[in-house]
Amino acid sequence: MMELQKLKLDKFTTYNGYNMPEDFHVPLTQSDNPQVFFVFLHSFEELNRYTNMIRNNQTHKDNRIFYIYRRGQKSFHRDHIAAFARRAPFLKRKAPMLCRLDDTYSCFTFMVNL
Repeated sequence: MMELQKLKLDKFTTYNGYNMPEDFHVPLTQSDNPQVFFVFLHSFEELNRYTNMIRNNQTHKDNRIFYIYRRGQKSFHRDHIAAFARRAPFLKRKAPMLCRLDDTYSCFTFMVNL
């Protein structure tokens, strides 16, 4: 079971997600106008595509993106996400910047500046 309390979700009420597994349950209300986005990533192409979708469609100031990736992958891992974020001036690191959710997944947290 993922330790979602590490993500400090208590100040948010709505979410939307991309590539979410069926057994991933968020203690927020799903919405087309979310404050928080959960994105399960497997490739750099997905990172770029979903980030652009979120950036172009966000309506809340300071949306949060939780990039969740599978630990131990050689083809796509935390260094890819970190390098992408360093080159994206609209992404700002937020606490908890990087955390382990369980034995399988870790998560980066960013704020999207409007």
